[in-house]
This record gives sequence, structure tokens and C-alpha cells, in this order.
Amino acid sequence: MNNPQQIANLIKQSAKEKSISIKQLLEKCELNINTISELSKGKQISYLNFARIADCLDCSVDYLLGRTDDPAPKNYINGNIQAINNGKNLTVNTTTKSNDLIEDFMKIFDGLSSENKIKLMYSAIELKNKGE
Repeated sequence: MNNPQQIANLIKQSAKEKSISIKQLLEKCELNINTISELSKGKQISYLNFARIADCLDCSVDYLLGRTDDPAPKNYINGNIQAINNGKNLTVNTTTKSNDLIEDFMKIFDGLSSENKIKLMYSAIELKNKGE
């Protein structure tokens, strides 16, 4: 699509579906109140600001650009990574603040056996050494 007016309209429509006013959306994203209006007139915004809007609307940037009809990107469901481990569902919220992630991690870590804690530590050290 990449038509500025259509992109702006899709943002407005998505916000309306989420019961979020444009003013609330832009305040939450820490953007100028005229951002959507300027976007509709062809003014470009940074990819970071565009990603903020998509995050606030719980959708993908590709959805807002009209590249897909599916608002959720692959492997991303409402800010969560979902995995199955030994038949158990594990959901990790990727938009959570760092301190909350650490707290969630520690709860999981505390529930592990001593042997699995050691395995996890070795895995963490390997990831760090690989620069991941």
C-alpha cells in the first residue's frame, strides 16, 4: 500500500477498534498530537515512532503499512512469545519492563531442580559468549 492517507486511516481505524483515541495513542507513544495528520499528508516519521504506534495498537508494522491483513506478526501474539516445553505452555511477555522480566525469570528459576539450574546457567553463559 504505502499510500500515506491509507496508512493514516488504518492507524485511525485500528485505534478506534481498540477504543483508543488518537490523542491517547500519540500521548502513549510520546508523539506530537499532529503526527497522524502529518503522516496522512505525506510527512515521514521514523521507523522507531512507527513501531511505537504498532506496539501501542498491538499489531505489526506490516499490518499498518497494508502489507498483510493479519494484525499479528508471525511468532508474535499480543506482545507474547509462546513456546511449548515438555507439553507445557510457556508465555513470556516481550513488552514487559526489564525488572518485571527478571522477577518472572527468578520465579521460574526458583522452581527448577539444582541440576536444571546449573544447565540453565551454562546455557546463559554460552549465549553471552556468543554475543546473543
